[in-house]
Formats: sequence, C-alpha cells, structure tokens
Amino acid sequence: MAVVAAPTDMTNHNGLRARLGLFMFAVIGWSLIGSMAPAHAATDWTNVSAGSSHSCGIRDGKLYCWGFNEHGQVGDGTKDARNVPTRVGTKDDWTAVAASSRHTCGVEDGELYCWGDNYDGQLGVGGNAPSLTPARVGSEDDWKVVAAGGNTSCGIRDGKLYCWGDNENGQVGDNTTSPRLTPKRVGTKDDWKVVSTGESTTVGIRAGQLYGWGLNEYGQVGDNTTTERHVPTRVGTGTDWKSASISRASACAIRVGKLYCWGRNNKGQVGDNTKTERHFPKKIGSLTDWKSVDASPHNVCAVRGKLYCWGENDFGQLGDNTFSDRLTPKQIGSKDDWQSVSTGGTHTVGLRGGGNLFGWGFNLHGQVGDGTNDDRKVPAQVTAP
Repeated sequence: MAVVAAPTDMTNHNGLRARLGLFMFAVIGWSLIGSMAPAHAATDWTNVSAGSSHSCGIRDGKLYCWGFNEHGQVGDGTKDARNVPTRVGTKDDWTAVAASSRHTCGVEDGELYCWGDNYDGQLGVGGNAPSLTPARVGSEDDWKVVAAGGNTSCGIRDGKLYCWGDNENGQVGDNTTSPRLTPKRVGTKDDWKVVSTGESTTVGIRAGQLYGWGLNEYGQVGDNTTTERHVPTRVGTGTDWKSASISRASACAIRVGKLYCWGRNNKGQVGDNTKTERHFPKKIGSLTDWKSVDASPHNVCAVRGKLYCWGENDFGQLGDNTFSDRLTPKQIGSKDDWQSVSTGGTHTVGLRGGGNLFGWGFNLHGQVGDGTNDDRKVPAQVTAP
C-alpha cells in the first residue's frame, strides 16, 4: 500500500476533474495500469522533475519515471501509464533528468540521453523517430546540465550551451527559426551554468548574467519588451544571478537570495499580488534567502528550506489543502527541510528531509507517483520502488 500524507478530498471538484479526464481521453487516448507500491519510504532521492503529465527522479543513481506514457516519455519501453516510480533501463550513474510534456532527457555518467516523442527533433538524435527507451545523443561524455520544455531541449557541456528541437520562435538561440535535429551550439561563450526552456522561450545564466530568448508575447524573455528574440538577450543587470526557470509564458529567477518573476500573470503566477503582466523581472516580497524556484504554465513553487507555491490551484497543485488560486507565495505546510521542487502544471513533485519524495495535484495518469490515481491537494509521500 502506498504511504500518503493525507486522503484526497474531491468534494465539489469531481466534475472539473472528470471533464478534463474525458477531454484528454477523447483527444489523445490513454491506458492506465494499477500497481501496488511497497510500504516503505526511500530517503535517497537526489533529483526530481515534473513534466506536464509525468514525473522522473533519480534514486541512488538509478532513474525512475512514472505517469502518462502515451509517447514513451516514461522510457520503460512501453506506452503504459505508471502510477508508481518505474525503473528506466539498468544504468546506475544518472545525475540529471528533465521531464517535458511528451519527452524526457537525462544525463548518465556524462552521456546525454533523450526519449519519448520526437516530432520536432527534440530528442536530438537526428531525424524525427520517437523512442520508447533512452536514446544516446551524440558521443560526448561531459554533459552536466539538461533542460526540456515543450518540444525543445537544451544542455550544457564544458560550459558550452547547446539547444535543439522546435525553433519556430527562435528558442534554440542560434539566430534562426529552423528546427534543429541535433544539439546546436548557441553562441561562442563557454561559461554557461544554468539553462531552462519553456514551451517556446528559453532562459539561461552565464557569468552570473541572466539571458532570455524566443517567444516574447507576454514579456517572458524579460527584456522589458514583447519583441521575439532569436539569440540570448541580456535581462536586467548584475552578475550574481544563481537560478532561473521558465515555462510557457512566465519565468522566475533568484539573485542574491532575492526572488524575481515576470511574464504572463493571468493566474497570479508572477506572485506580486496582481494579475498584471510583467515584462521585466519583478521582485517578489522582501525575503533574501530563496534557494531555488521552478515555474510551470500557471503556477510556481520555490524553496527557502520552507516550501512556497502560488498561482493556479484547480487541482491542488499548490499543495495547501485548497483549490484556491494564490496571488502571492503561500507557505505549504510547516516543514522547513525542503530541498527542491518541480512544477508540472497540474501536479508538483518535491524532495525534503534528506531525500524523501513527495507528489501532489492532478493524478489521473499516476503522475503523483503514490500508487493511486487520486488527486492530492497536500504533498503525498512516494514510497520506494
């Protein structure tokens, strides 16, 4: 039996969930299998990532994925949905993983792998053939960072930035709008540290400087315009940016422990207590000890030991035991040992207390990972696979 933090209360919410479930079934179809998770917790998860409807994590160097799998994004060689973490392959030196909507990428012992849908070349293997298992990207063995968003992927090796896949809005950053089927070097700099790619926009940090490029309809590039950018464009000032995350049309970043967000704000995802669109990084609150932040299309979560989430909350993805949207950061629970968090849109996953894995929010395809398909509006612990 799966160990969960609290039972789900779907009072007055079944209709919305059912309508979304029926819509997804009618449009894309889905298959669902049930399974029992062993009743013990694992405390050695080191990395976790939430895609639109699936999740992945690394435990003791081994890679696990779960949730929606129509495109093979779980990576276990099937298209069956999984509601508990499912081992991907047999390799045991995974160090990074990034889940998107229909594909996933990861780094194992410096080697880059991607799997799932490949309509726009987002797997980076050349051509457009999908893969139900991790497919090796190139022959290099010094990859450190990987990011996946929409149908675009990016990675960093030896400080050099590469992006590939969909490039309709210049989100690859090579000053074109041509799709790239293999990793394409972005610029000539070799001091990139951070990259995050959303649906059609990318942000990154090099030499402590923040950059954005791609679609800019809502100001999500952050350069105080709505002009589409096809190469990395400097955002703001300073050389002390540490963390950045972008989703469909909004982004957040941390500078000297201070939190900034910008872009679309129709659900309060900027977190400044308004729904006003922001075209430039907007400081959020007065706290100066933020450690990490992760943005999804309509909600954001961030960690400063304590966990905070804000924005849309239709399926309990904020984790505050309500379905109420929040226009400012809302502390989730009372624990102060959160390590990281990843937002997937309608569900969220995170690590706390020395590597304990939790999931919450929409769970129709098992993306929470607790062995059920019940939505969770507070963090539910995910047991060991």
